[in-house]
Formats: sequence, C-alpha cells, structure tokens
Amino acid sequence: MKKRFELFLIFFLTVFTLSLAHAQSGPARGKGRIKGNVSDPSGKPIVGVQVQFANPALGANFELKTDAKGEWVAGGVAGGQWNVDFVKEGYGTKKISAAVYDYKHNDDIKMVLEPVVAQAAEEKKAIPGIDLVKEGNALKDKQDYAGAVAKYEQALAANPALTNVYVDMGSMYSAQKQYDKAIESYNKFLETQPTNSEVKIYLADVLLQAGKNDEAQKALADVNLDTVQDGDALYNLGARYYNAGNMDQAIRFWEKSVQLNPKNSDAHLQLGLAYYSAKKMDQAKAELQKVVELDPSSDNAKSAKEMLDSIH
Repeated sequence: MKKRFELFLIFFLTVFTLSLAHAQSGPARGKGRIKGNVSDPSGKPIVGVQVQFANPALGANFELKTDAKGEWVAGGVAGGQWNVDFVKEGYGTKKISAAVYDYKHNDDIKMVLEPVVAQAAEEKKAIPGIDLVKEGNALKDKQDYAGAVAKYEQALAANPALTNVYVDMGSMYSAQKQYDKAIESYNKFLETQPTNSEVKIYLADVLLQAGKNDEAQKALADVNLDTVQDGDALYNLGARYYNAGNMDQAIRFWEKSVQLNPKNSDAHLQLGLAYYSAKKMDQAKAELQKVVELDPSSDNAKSAKEMLDSIH
C-alpha cells in the first residue's frame, strides 16, 4: 500500500511539475487555461511549433512549443484578448486573436499549418534568355556597346517576351550614333507599351539627333511628364531644344528635370539661361541664385553670378 502511495505521489508531483512549466508569471499570470493542437493539412501532428502569446493591453507575452503529439497547454493565463502566432520553420505562419477566460471553459484551438515548399535551386526554371541579358548588361557597363547589342539580340531570339531589352538596345545604338536602329528598337518597345512616356522621351531625343524634328514632336505629343523619372533624359532633351532655339520646349523639359534632380546645378544653370533668353527675368534670377547656393565655388556659380549682375 505504501509503495502504491509513493507511486501515486511521484505521478502527482510529475503532473504538477509539468503544469507549472506551462503556468505564466508577471502580467500574463491569471486563472485561465487554454490548449490546442497543430497539424499539417493531412492531419499529421507538427512537433516544435512555437505558440507565441501577446497581450498589448497587459504588456504581456509568453511562448511555448507543441509536444510530440502536436499539442500545447497554457495554464495560469490572465483573462483577455490575446494575439497568438503559430511559427515553425518550413511552414507558413498563422496569426489569430483568441479570448481567454479566467473562470469558464476555453475552447481548444485547432490549427493547421501549410508547408512551404522550397524548390531546390536546380529545379527552379530560369527565365529563358535572362542570362544573356545579364551578359549584355555587363558588356554595356564596359562600354562594349556592339557586344551588348549582340547579347540582347540573342536574348530576344531565345525569349521574345523580354521586350524591355529593346530599350537597352535603343540606348546602345544611340551611343554608337546608329540612330535608325535606335529608333527602330524604341518603336518595337512602344508597340508593347504604347503609353510609356519615358521611352517616348528617349525616342524623341534620338529623332532630334537624327534631324527628324517633326517625328520628335509627334512622339512627344501625348507624353505625360508626371510619369517620367529619368531627370537626365529630360535634361538632354531640353538641351537639344535649347540648341535648336526652341526655348518653350527647353524650359518645359528642364523644369521637370530640376524637379527630379533638385541638386543638379547644371540643370538649374541651363534653365536660368533659358528663362533669360525667354525674357522671364524673375524665374531666371531664382534659378541662377539656386546655382550659387548649390555650388558657390564652381564655374557654374561664376557664370550664374555674371548673369545675375547683368540682370541687375
């Protein structure tokens, strides 16, 4: 009888000790008890899932893990609304909100975690032609424009869906002063994205260099400058029009250029000169003063100061 009592005492102490392991302390401590289990979609228990409790109102949090049966038990929990996260590497995290009651039964929480299937690198399907594009970009960085174009052409042959490559090809042809090929490349891209204003800016710049002014105006007819983010391209286009004596267009593109690149003293200086030529003296002064503020010891600032003296 004594032996049975000792065995019962050992069993009781073991259960009591286990219960204490799940009891909470500090602001998380209360009289609530809540439990649950975690499994995969097939019903197989998931061992070692982190069950993370957080109660912002109490400033309390605690964490426990599922056992070999995928089960967990939290005892001595303060009543209230708890955020509960279920986290396990290799599975998608689940987040829920659960009410814990101090003096009434809390329903079990049954959670299913979906496995995250990580494809092995060798099983991933690479985009056809993308490696050729990367090789072309590397050659472009080395200013091997002809070599870059050759790689881009191979990439398009491997995958005609890589239409963005036409933009890179256009810039490479333009750098080699092969304007007709550049125009053709930009137009091929615009067949797929006819409202892309940024590429229309590139196209217009090449058309102007090729002496096709009317076509450039047509390309710019429906350009939305609010969607253009390439301040350098706008600066270059403004310079083309300034050199051609078209102050209105030069001002239009340089105004947007300085908005995108407000610290570009070259752009501010050119815009100031354009305003001066257009007899817009107040605007000219503002831009020239900006040049002096940005780079007071530069040649640009010296030119700006001379212009400012002539305005006074």
